[in-house]
Amino acid sequence: MIKVRKKFAKLVAGSSAAEYLRIGGYRIFGMLGGGVVGTIAVWIIVSKFGPAGFALFSLLATILIMLPFADLGLGASAVNIASDYEAGRLTYEQLATRYSKIRSILSLVGLVVICLAVLIGLLNGWTILLGEGLDSQDAQVAVTVMFTILGLSIPLGVGARIMQGRGAMDRVTKISTLNPIIQLILIIPSVLLLPSAAFVAFLPALAYFSVAAFTDYRSRRIDGRVLPFIPRFGNLNHPISGLWKSSLSFMIMSLGMLFIFQSQRIILAHRSTVDALAQFSLVAQYLIPVLALVVAVSQALWPKYRNAGAGLTTAMFKRHVLFFFAGGLAGSALMCCAVLAVSHGLFGSKIDVSWGMLLAASVYLTAMATYQPCSMVLTSPDGLRIQSVLTVITSTASVALGLALAPSLGSEGAFTSAAVSVILIQLSATYSVALRHVRLSALVHTVFQQPV
Repeated sequence: MIKVRKKFAKLVAGSSAAEYLRIGGYRIFGMLGGGVVGTIAVWIIVSKFGPAGFALFSLLATILIMLPFADLGLGASAVNIASDYEAGRLTYEQLATRYSKIRSILSLVGLVVICLAVLIGLLNGWTILLGEGLDSQDAQVAVTVMFTILGLSIPLGVGARIMQGRGAMDRVTKISTLNPIIQLILIIPSVLLLPSAAFVAFLPALAYFSVAAFTDYRSRRIDGRVLPFIPRFGNLNHPISGLWKSSLSFMIMSLGMLFIFQSQRIILAHRSTVDALAQFSLVAQYLIPVLALVVAVSQALWPKYRNAGAGLTTAMFKRHVLFFFAGGLAGSALMCCAVLAVSHGLFGSKIDVSWGMLLAASVYLTAMATYQPCSMVLTSPDGLRIQSVLTVITSTASVALGLALAPSLGSEGAFTSAAVSVILIQLSATYSVALRHVRLSALVHTVFQQPV
């Protein structure tokens, strides 16, 4: 037992394990809170407005998943400039100029989203999103209001990235735990007092906006000074080297990693059975939150690696990879237990989940967890570009394998396709490049520290 404790202590030594535990703890609290709020929302909304009311609420809530991609990948640049400021590579004035340009661009993006939302709403054009079953004048107004709120939230989203770059990812996840609390405060009285589900459907977006605004408020206070809230569009004329290089690569990489997994759902819908799609969806229901927890913890490594210099050794990097590999295994075990309990308990084996599918899903989850520290090493413009290219290749391979395996293996083939593609291309190549980068960085620092 003592040997096990010593090995574990050695594994997390120098890895700011306490910070990772705080991030994970806040994330788990937020997930549990979200689950409680979701359960209460189902109950009270269905009780008053019926299944159609909940369907509208659920539809608008799922659109929030796509909000992080609305920053055009500029979140990566925000993390890097904040990290560079913390390391002394940028002055406050240089940070403020770069921050103002990013905020101005995102403010324009938000303005475009708001204008398009209002225009589509005036033309009653949300029917294509709502479908005939959910379409009504109230629903049209609700969707317009929701996209307007999201447009206002886009420039505020840079606040979380600034805090991440300054090594305060634990504070970001702590503030995010307010989201389910705000939703609960908004939803319960609204359902009781308002006559239509449409007026409740955009409340998750309002809760997201509230959290983003508070995070933005905290992030702009740096060393006794305050970054500007109002965007200064004159700064758009200031050229900033590497801004779009990093942003475009980061956006491609983020969308690609999402596509690797979600494309399998689409393939199953067209090339397999309804049962296979239901099995995939059940496992995904628990895989995605576990993976989100791992990703949230890994985000703390970005500024640490960027500012580590000679402190980032090969041994430390390998320890982190092993730590996340172990986390992936633990998360996979938790996911399997939850899926089996729900499959055989709540559904009475109506959705039959095979051990082969659970194994494939576990391999995918563990591979993605192991990939996280490798990805955090390569956050320079060149590193992000390499990752974006690998993501495109991995996505293509995943789709090709999915099309080949889904008709015969169903959901097991879908998870196998994603897992094999990630391991053989994304993980193996990124690990090799990251390890080489760490070794060369250590060598450069060693050479220049030698007396002449």
